[in-house]
This record gives sequence, C-alpha cells and structure tokens, in this order.
Amino acid sequence: MRLLKSIVYFIIALASLFYAIPRIPLFQGDLSAQIFAVTWILFALLVVGAHLDQLLFLDEEKRKQLARIKKYQRLKKEQEILHLQPKRIQMVQGKR
Repeated sequence: MRLLKSIVYFIIALASLFYAIPRIPLFQGDLSAQIFAVTWILFALLVVGAHLDQLLFLDEEKRKQLARIKKYQRLKKEQEILHLQPKRIQMVQGKR
C-alpha cells in the first residue's frame, strides 16, 4: 500500500512539474515572481526526489535501522505501561 501511494504521489508531482515549467514566468516579470518560480521548482524537485528515493529503496540499511528504533520505542512504551499498571492498582485499592 505504501509503495502504491508513493508511485501515485510521484506521478502527480512529476506531472505537475512538467505542466508548470512552461507556464512559470522564470525569466519574465519582476524579481518576486522569479523568486517564487525558482522556489516552487526547487520544492517540486524535492518532492519528486523524495518519492524517487522511496521507490528505489536507495538506503535500505537506514530503513532497517529506523525499523529497529521504532520497535525498541514500542517495547519501551509497553514496559512503562506494564510497570505503571501495578502502581495504579495499588492506588485504587488503597483509596477504597
């Protein structure tokens, strides 16, 4: 599912870039229009590059490391919940 979303977003970003490039006033108009045009193109290229990276799996080791970190964080949260649960039971029983 994630791969399909990335493909769709990549195609949309690439299509919007190809559609907008001929229509953007890159060398016409005032300075603010040119700055906007260059900024828009750079952001569009950034989005296309990010989706291309996602599609090509360029940094597999980084993805594995992030998955390990997320798993560790989930385990830590579980341990905290399990550790705090007996204290809550004692507090409830003590108030009765």
